Amino acid sequence: MWGSLTLVNAAFLLGLLALSIPVIIHLLIRRRFKKMPFSTLRFFLDRDPKLRHRSPSNLLLLLLRLILFGLIVAAFTRPFLPVPGQPQHEEEKPRQIVLILDTTASMTMESRVGSRWHQARALAQNAVKGLSPKDSMALVLPGDPPETKVPMGAPEKVASMLDSLEAGPTTGELSMALDHAVKLLAVGNASAQKEIRIISDLQASTLGEWKSKPVPSDIKIKIMGLSEFSLANASITGIDWSGVRRLNAAVLVKNESENEVLPARKIQLFVDGILRSSQTVDLPAGGSKKAEFNLPELTTGLHGVEVKMESEDGFSLDNIFRQVVSVPSVKKVMVVEPTRSETVWKQKSYFISRALMSSPDGSPEAARFKIDTYPLEGLGIKLRSDNYDLILIPAVEKWSSDSEKELEKHLKKGGAMIVFAGPDMDINQYHSAASWMPVKLRKEEYNQDNPKYLGHYDRDFPAFSLFEKPHSGDLEMAEFTGRYLLEPVEGSRVLASYDDGVPFLVERTLGQGRVYFVNTSADATWSNWPKLKTFLPWLHALADASLGIGGTPSDHIRKPYQVSAYTDIPVPGAIAQVAKITTPGGQEMELKIGNDTRWHGVKLMETGFYPITHGEGQVIDLIAVNIARAESDMKVVNPDVLMADMKRVNEPSVALLSPTAISSEPGRREYWPWILMAALCLVMIEPLIANRT
Repeated sequence: MWGSLTLVNAAFLLGLLALSIPVIIHLLIRRRFKKMPFSTLRFFLDRDPKLRHRSPSNLLLLLLRLILFGLIVAAFTRPFLPVPGQPQHEEEKPRQIVLILDTTASMTMESRVGSRWHQARALAQNAVKGLSPKDSMALVLPGDPPETKVPMGAPEKVASMLDSLEAGPTTGELSMALDHAVKLLAVGNASAQKEIRIISDLQASTLGEWKSKPVPSDIKIKIMGLSEFSLANASITGIDWSGVRRLNAAVLVKNESENEVLPARKIQLFVDGILRSSQTVDLPAGGSKKAEFNLPELTTGLHGVEVKMESEDGFSLDNIFRQVVSVPSVKKVMVVEPTRSETVWKQKSYFISRALMSSPDGSPEAARFKIDTYPLEGLGIKLRSDNYDLILIPAVEKWSSDSEKELEKHLKKGGAMIVFAGPDMDINQYHSAASWMPVKLRKEEYNQDNPKYLGHYDRDFPAFSLFEKPHSGDLEMAEFTGRYLLEPVEGSRVLASYDDGVPFLVERTLGQGRVYFVNTSADATWSNWPKLKTFLPWLHALADASLGIGGTPSDHIRKPYQVSAYTDIPVPGAIAQVAKITTPGGQEMELKIGNDTRWHGVKLMETGFYPITHGEGQVIDLIAVNIARAESDMKVVNPDVLMADMKRVNEPSVALLSPTAISSEPGRREYWPWILMAALCLVMIEPLIANRT
């Protein structure tokens, strides 16, 4: 009978090494007597008679402790004998299976043998049918993060879920789902057979860190790929934009197949659901094409742009691309003209007025600024009767106190101002305006034979950061022959300096407004810069920065999101604490702002446009959601290659101290409860014997 004794957790036998602990303790606390010569013991009391018999009692206590440790170790090994009449075979062990079923966007692909998803669901249903009643199964779906759709339990629960489960526009790495499955099995039954089954199209682009995810060697892995491998597919990968109010869209269309030439595809562009234009593009094997569209002038606000491709391939989710465009409002700008010249090109404001009437890149475009050129006389009266977003002042020699007060009011209520230097400015009069000027002028300096150049400038400031891109222009080519020696006032910020350290551009915030001082002329009197190509985009960017808006296409084109169960969305400006987001299907969800002015954990599980509203339904933002780019790549990996690349480790799939390490199994006569009871009795006896020794 004892020949059939089996240990479930034989690894716990290593705990017998702990038997050395009582022996070490016994040796350390053993009482030792030191011999020393003494003249007489006549006056000492006789020794305690118990001390003469200490050694046998100590040995009994030591033996008791050794047995106690041995019983504890034996209990954790879980010895058992099979119940007579119930044969025990290895193949009859219960199985715990984690089924990883790919439901990501690429599984909706329609191939020549049918839908990928229908094939995958049929394989999953067959896998469930082959299980016995004592087996258990969990269902895991790849995602970001992976989702345990059905926890470990009866296979019938998985079968019921499969009947209603559908593939959707989601994405997820297969390696993350594999790691998630390993962790599920780590808290499973220690004596059960472990198995992971994977049903997927095995896209190469969504494998993730497959080779680095450790999988215990005692877990059986079965990978079930689908019947077809790489399939032809064309996709819309994005849009390149130019312009700000009158936008140009270059739609990027790619043939995902490296070997197959696809027929021409019709591309349609919609703005706010209205068809604006269409054209046809050819798709060479493995190549990309651009479909160019010129959009009409768009009104101020948010617009949803949707590009659709008429395609005959079986994957429709990547035939649509969505993006949101935010068109800024037209800003009202006053340009002060100090001279009385009737010849326009001789006016000091000529270059800056013409520059702001053009687009930032010099191309024809709808005006971003409404320009009013106004003479210096009567400036104060004009400012009291009309409101402007931005005021530009080119080298005004002197103005009235009334104008000074109105300019200060303009700044404090949130307006912006850009002041240029120039010859013959009244330094004393500018000092009297020190309450809003960012600098104090000291001395005019002009040297035509020794021009200055821009030296240091803040590369993060919008007016300079745009020149960090390749082929965007060289600011150091501009030559400056005139300027002022000056001193920035307290609280101002120097954004750029000449090569000898004299400030070139100084910013100051006053109330809710901003004022900038440009230490050169607005025309060609002191500089050749207004005649160079870098001046126009620089002035646009400076004007936009003063108004707190972006002035390049990238500032107004919203980056689209991809389908995800957990997304953080930045809050657009100061709004109420609670807002609502509406899905393309019409479902409303409440959004609450976090401590970092972001909406956290927003579920974007559909492709389309999501308006965000607050208050009485006012739309404060609009976001576009597309499928993940990786889902369009139909190249797949052979299951045998994945098995070979898997990282196997010689570790148990279930931790030795997991809650199931001492669970009972049917068909066994377990002895560990009786062993623990015996150990408990010895624990109660041990103090009694220890106190008597």
